[in-house]
Amino acid sequence: MPLTLDGSAGVTQPTWTTATRPSNPSAGQMGFNSTLGYPEWYSASDSTWYGFSQTRTYNVEYLIVAGGGGGGSDSDVGGGGGGGGLLSGNTTINTGISYSITVGAGGSRGSGPDSTGTGGGTNGTNGSNSSLSTFVAIGGGAGATRNTNGLAGGSGGGGGDGATSGGAGTAGQGNAGGNGGGSGFNQNSGNDSGGGGGAGGAANVWNPGPGFTSSITGSTVTYAAGGRGSQLISTKIDSASNTGDGGMGVRNGGSGVVILRYIGTPRGTGGTITQSSGYTIHTFTTSGTFTA
Repeated sequence: MPLTLDGSAGVTQPTWTTATRPSNPSAGQMGFNSTLGYPEWYSASDSTWYGFSQTRTYNVEYLIVAGGGGGGSDSDVGGGGGGGGLLSGNTTINTGISYSITVGAGGSRGSGPDSTGTGGGTNGTNGSNSSLSTFVAIGGGAGATRNTNGLAGGSGGGGGDGATSGGAGTAGQGNAGGNGGGSGFNQNSGNDSGGGGGAGGAANVWNPGPGFTSSITGSTVTYAAGGRGSQLISTKIDSASNTGDGGMGVRNGGSGVVILRYIGTPRGTGGTITQSSGYTIHTFTTSGTFTA
């Protein structure tokens, strides 16, 4: 199809989609591809359509949550795991570029006894990092067993029963874990393990730190809360997947999540795509690729 003149604004190109491109294009044929959002031309030498190369950008809001730390072993002396490190903000991305997404796994519970007061187990393990390209959220610190300090991480893990310290958090991503109870600090027959720190605040001794509340998906959700120390828990469950929550004492931490959103209809690909209140949201519950 030849170019036409509209009489006032210069040259107007024919328009097509990727699916409806000319079936027998001639060398150098040009048109506007409404699927891609830019003009393209046909190269007969290699039978390929090429887009005009001016880079376009748009703004994306992100939430990156690492995996939460696992709780320390033993039913009433293990510290809670720290919440996964959490990053939120805005960044500018380039159309047509692919960005690597990593979703961190939750840390595992400590091994060893799972019965009241026996001690002798191990610390949990730290959660794994989550990332969007070069933005990296650090996995939550593990909770400790008896007479052992909590581990550092995105948020720190809680110390085990005894005169122990909570692990340190990562600045800008999380907070410190709670200390274990020492001499003269007895709340439950002497077994006092620290809670894990959370993205929203530090642990207060055995009480875990709060998480960070976000509405990026269109619903209000709390992420990366600390896990509770063992001694005050009657029912112990693993932290839910894709929350980044630290595991309570002697339980596993929750895996992380990466969420992106931008104004308007879908432009990019990757993750689970939803729309809410004029935004397009890409939610990654496992590692993958976001193509802008």
